[in-house]
Amino acid sequence: SPEEGYVLDSLNVVDENDSTVKLTQGGYWYSGDTARFRMPYADVTVKPVFKKKHTAADGLYIDMVEGEVITAVVPKCVTSFKVYDNGGKNGNYGSGEECRYYSRNDYLELVPAYGFVMQVTGSMNTKQDEDYLSIYDGNGTDEDHRLMQMSGKNSNIGQYSTTNHFMYIGFEARCSSNSGFDLTVTVEEAQKHMITIVNSAGGSVVSDKAETIIGDTVNLTATPLD
Repeated sequence: SPEEGYVLDSLNVVDENDSTVKLTQGGYWYSGDTARFRMPYADVTVKPVFKKKHTAADGLYIDMVEGEVITAVVPKCVTSFKVYDNGGKNGNYGSGEECRYYSRNDYLELVPAYGFVMQVTGSMNTKQDEDYLSIYDGNGTDEDHRLMQMSGKNSNIGQYSTTNHFMYIGFEARCSSNSGFDLTVTVEEAQKHMITIVNSAGGSVVSDKAETIIGDTVNLTATPLD
């Protein structure tokens, strides 16, 4: 477990012959401080590295994975990070194939600490009308949750904010000849807002919360007079 203000920067497992044992899951700063590996026929040593990294400028980033869904748990101390397509910061997305008859879908689910919301800005360069970047507010990928869907080249995709505790970033691609996208996600504590009830003759209404943040559910109970 990282100390306060630190994140897990890397996690290496080596056997008694100093050979690296591949992690099958986790081990990143956004993996919820968990990792998994298959035990070899040898003793192993686990070597974690923790660093004070809080922003994109500190080198925090996530590369999406072709055809997979990644769930990224954002530590409370992190205030910004980068998101790239599966080609990373400097490469092209995909495997270098020409346009295909079928498309692949890459998804990134972002989960901040409770009480925090996110904003996304950035640029993109994808095949026009073939490869689409989508951003969703919440943990659904239907049209009701979709904030944007865009293809082509755009130096500024705009700014999109969550009203929920989750965000999905999706990438649907048939072609792989472009540099993809470079997104910046900022994380900030959601402001609390007051709930004021003005009762009138004939009954009353009470709320289970006096104040709360955007996206929270507020339960109201009405009591009419007899």
